Amino acid sequence: MSLFTVFCAVLSVLILVVFIREVLRRVTSQRQCPICGDAYPDRIKRPAWLKSMQFLLSSARYQCHACGNRFIQLGQSSAKALEDSVMH
Repeated sequence: MSLFTVFCAVLSVLILVVFIREVLRRVTSQRQCPICGDAYPDRIKRPAWLKSMQFLLSSARYQCHACGNRFIQLGQSSAKALEDSVMH
């Protein structure tokens, strides 16, 4: 193998690791922050294009006050998200 091939392979693995890390920081199935574990993040508005795609994937966007992380909670119905935001 040439040095260039090895370099490309290592670079590809590094990019994949960074991508997976970012996905894990930004997507969760629970309402708590995946970084610091804060249980009471604030809901943030979705862009119009994302609202139109709601039928494909149920999700809610949040921002954590403790660490500033923005993340998406997958698999939550809109009614449940509204109920949770009213209760807290």
